[in-house]
Amino acid sequence: KWFSPLCLTSAVGMIHVTGYVGREVNVSCSYDEGYESYEKYLCKNDCGDSDLLITTSNSSKNKYSIHDNKTSRIFTTTISDLHSVDAGKYWCGVTRTGKDIYTEVELKLVPVKLYSTHFLYFLGKAATLLYFFFIKEERI
Repeated sequence: KWFSPLCLTSAVGMIHVTGYVGREVNVSCSYDEGYESYEKYLCKNDCGDSDLLITTSNSSKNKYSIHDNKTSRIFTTTISDLHSVDAGKYWCGVTRTGKDIYTEVELKLVPVKLYSTHFLYFLGKAATLLYFFFIKEERI
């Protein structure tokens, strides 16, 4: 059963994460000692049932994967193939009886442009056209 963070009173700060369109980003959230065996999750928006993205009991789903390092008490969610719609508010949550423990996450995305150039390479009488692609990161 998932609870809306708006109704919860156990908040732990905010995490700011920046990612690049087309790439992947890691969202790492810490938790206190004693919660190692509890289920962790990442959800978006208001954390309603349809906003739940991934849980540690189902560690890979679509573009999301999650890993709980119980020694360091940090669980990390990887979001791959980022698109502009992925930007926004997320919540890292630890499921517990009563009120879940959560941390707010703000994901900002930076557009990446792909540029190309080409060179004509001569080797004897044969010519080969070589294409080179490079990525230039631009903040808008």
